Amino acid sequence: MKRILITLCALLTVIIVSAGTMNITSGSKKFLKTAGTMLVTFNWDKALWANGETLQHRWQEEYNKHIEEGEAAFIKGFNEEGKQLKATAKHDNADYTTEVEIQKIDYFFSATSIIPGHKHDIWAKVTVKDKQGNTVCEIVIERMKGGRDFVVYDSYIKMMKKLGEELASL
Repeated sequence: MKRILITLCALLTVIIVSAGTMNITSGSKKFLKTAGTMLVTFNWDKALWANGETLQHRWQEEYNKHIEEGEAAFIKGFNEEGKQLKATAKHDNADYTTEVEIQKIDYFFSATSIIPGHKHDIWAKVTVKDKQGNTVCEIVIERMKGGRDFVVYDSYIKMMKKLGEELASL
């Protein structure tokens, strides 16, 4: 019985430690409760793979496709999870502008979990501003895990969708 309890405690510790964080570093998440639209732009300029390789070098010819479909997955995830505030990529008269600066992406194959598969992690910084350009909220994402799938590309898309969902439900 002791072994079972020790094993369960160890498992819970690993799950909690590896969950990743989404921390508000300034401002408030109150904007998520307002009705309206949020223009989302992405900054991939400094994004690296976990080993220091640029995403453009890693994805090569597929770079633009990965970027476009990843951004669309984020917006879809945000809008599915969000209550009143809806994300858009169109430059209309949005109530908020949000920049998602992708800093790092990591990929690994998880063979030790109950269901093995490809997974991705992401590090990012999210800055939300109102119509006047005032910063409403800054959020730092430290190693958010997501995107288990048997296909590597689908794992990446699921991870981007989860990032949008997590932000909307913050």
